[in-house]
Amino acid sequence: MRLTIVADDKCVGIDGEYFSSLSLPSLDPTIHAVQWYGTYGEVEYKTQLQNGSLVKPANAVITDIAPYQFAVAAWNAAKAAPAPDEIPVTKA
Repeated sequence: MRLTIVADDKCVGIDGEYFSSLSLPSLDPTIHAVQWYGTYGEVEYKTQLQNGSLVKPANAVITDIAPYQFAVAAWNAAKAAPAPDEIPVTKA
């Protein structure tokens, strides 16, 4: 599985299919993006202001996707939801 999470866009992509504006409350606010390549990945951090200077923390290598399963669940829920033009409209 190829997984991409982009924090500011609340976007999650799996194998090239993306959904945005997802609820990702469990994502650490210092994370810019997560990239997973099937057996390993990396966490990209946001640039931070520290003591008047902009500091870009180094990416962290990850070998376990389990901490980001919430994003996979959000993607699965978005995929299962009907498209806006498929939602039935009821009139009162």
